[in-house]
Amino acid sequence: MVVYTSEEPTRFGLGCLGSRALAGELTLEEAYSLTDKDGKSLPQVLEELGYDLSRFAEIPVPKGKVHGAVELHIEQGAVLESLNLPVGIVHTISAPTNFRVTLTGQQRHAGSTPMHLRHDAFLACCEISLELERLAIQSASPDTVATVGKAEVLPGASNVISGDVRFTIDIRDSEYESKRRLVEQLRQFIGTVETRRGVTVSLEQINDDLPTRSDTKIVALLESACRQKRIPYHRMVSGAFHDSMLVGRFAPIAMIFVPSKDGISHSPEEYTDCRDIARGTDILAETLLRLAQD
Repeated sequence: MVVYTSEEPTRFGLGCLGSRALAGELTLEEAYSLTDKDGKSLPQVLEELGYDLSRFAEIPVPKGKVHGAVELHIEQGAVLESLNLPVGIVHTISAPTNFRVTLTGQQRHAGSTPMHLRHDAFLACCEISLELERLAIQSASPDTVATVGKAEVLPGASNVISGDVRFTIDIRDSEYESKRRLVEQLRQFIGTVETRRGVTVSLEQINDDLPTRSDTKIVALLESACRQKRIPYHRMVSGAFHDSMLVGRFAPIAMIFVPSKDGISHSPEEYTDCRDIARGTDILAETLLRLAQD
C-alpha cells in the first residue's frame, strides 16, 4: 500500500506531487518553481518538514520495478449513479493542462470613461472564458472538459473598470491530440482578443500531462472479479486525474470507481454508501491476490 503526497493541487498549484516525483516528472529544479501563497517554495517546505533534499534524485522509480498498481477511488461524478451501477472500471485517465493567466487592461473610472475608450480586463476574461467553453463543447473528443475555476478581479471596486484579472484555466481530455488542438485554438483566440480590446494576456503553463491507459491485463482481472462476485460494472473514463495517471508512467495500472452520491466531491456533502465501498474493496482484494499469484 502506498499513500501519495498532495494529489490535490491546493497549496502549490500542481497536483500529484508525490506520484509525479516517483514518475520522474518533477525534478528538484522544477520543484523550486512551485510556491505557495506565502512565497514558500516546495523544497523549502520539504526541508522544514525534515526531508533530505540531497536524496531527491533517488525518488524516481524505474520501469519494471513495480509489478502492478490498482487504485480504488470514489468516482467524483454522477455517471455510475445515473446508471444505477455500483462499480466502474477505468480504462483511461484523462489528463490536465493547466494555466495561470494574467490579463492586463486599463484601470479607469467607471463613470467618466466612455465605452469606446475602455480596455476592460474583466470583460476580456469573460470573452476568453466563453470561448473556452465553446471550444470544449465542440471538441471532437467526447471527454473534453474545460474550466475557469478561480478568478481575481483587480482592483475589485464597483466604480472602477478592472485593470487586471488573474485567473486559472483547466483543460482535460482522454485524448492528448484533442487537448493540444484546443489549446492552440484558444491561444489564437486570445491573440484576437488582445488586438481587439487593447489588452495583454500572459499565459503561464503549469503542466501538460498525458492521458494514461489502464493495463489491459489488470482490467481483465477486474472484470473477471466483478463477474465472479456477480457485481455489475461499467467500463469508463476517469475525468478526474489521480496518482495512477503518473504511476502509469513506470508501472501497469488500473482503477476501480465506486459511486458518488449526486456526483458531489470536494464538499462536506460528499458521500459514498458503505456497501459500495465494501464491493469495491472486495474487487480490489481479489484482483491484488490474482496479481500477486501471477
